[in-house]
Amino acid sequence: MSLAAISARRALVAGLLTSLAAITTAAAFPHEKGSLTLARREFHAGDTLALAGGKFSPRGRLTLSLVGTGGRTVLGEVVTDSAGAFRAGLAVPAGLAPAPYRLVAVAEDGDEVASRDVVCSPPRSAARSATRLSSARWRARSGSCGCRRRSSIR
Repeated sequence: MSLAAISARRALVAGLLTSLAAITTAAAFPHEKGSLTLARREFHAGDTLALAGGKFSPRGRLTLSLVGTGGRTVLGEVVTDSAGAFRAGLAVPAGLAPAPYRLVAVAEDGDEVASRDVVCSPPRSAARSATRLSSARWRARSGSCGCRRRSSIR
């Protein structure tokens, strides 16, 4: 056997052993399934979402996203402490469509390690405007705007 063939075999064996070690390590030490805790399950677009997590892998990096019918919206990343916990306040985009979503935590390897069902409402300013408008319409129709309604019957 030539020296080049021996070197090629050694490189192949070393590559296979490295791959096997990576697969074995990932299987032997899987990341933990965690839990997400929210102050409220319903929030408004544009709010800051206060959340905490626990039971994750220690010092692990998680990507937190909202998943809905329109796709995935990444809210940010957090790093867990030595106990596998975190606390964060993540900004919800003001342009996020009002709808039900699933808040998901995804580990560095792409696995979903926790999720929670949540609901996004319209931005607070839009919700207030809609309330004011519907109140104004109700007052105009009912005559409860403080003015006297003239009767068309005399």
